[in-house]
Amino acid sequence: MGRLWQTLVLSADTPVFAWLPIETMVYQHQADYYATLAQADTENDSTVFIEFILSVILQTIEDYSLTQMSDNLIDIMSDTLSDKEQLAYQKISHYLQQHTHISNQQAQNILEKSPATVRRYLKRLVDCGLLIATGKNKARVYRLATQKQA
Repeated sequence: MGRLWQTLVLSADTPVFAWLPIETMVYQHQADYYATLAQADTENDSTVFIEFILSVILQTIEDYSLTQMSDNLIDIMSDTLSDKEQLAYQKISHYLQQHTHISNQQAQNILEKSPATVRRYLKRLVDCGLLIATGKNKARVYRLATQKQA
């Protein structure tokens, strides 16, 4: 029950966590999971357990290739994104597999859409947790939420 709540809480803010195989992660690290849980209980301090589970989550994310994560995200987001938004995400994601970030202008060139349409797509992808925006106005750039920050 605790792992279900863990998934729900994490995925509420960041949709990427909705597809993480928490049960598989726990199974693969079962001995350490229960040892750390027991240690946290003995010490009456959950810090060691939180650090452990976050390190397992990070390791799992790093183990997945960007392509696998993107494919899984598209499947999950198919109920949320329109077909056009999904296509835009696929093109932007493909570009971002080879580049650290993308600007609005670069997205316009790739998508061959108007500035207003591209801004709308980018905002939607940020709102869904698929992209992360940094910078302001014309200096704003986007990167995949699954990418490590350079």
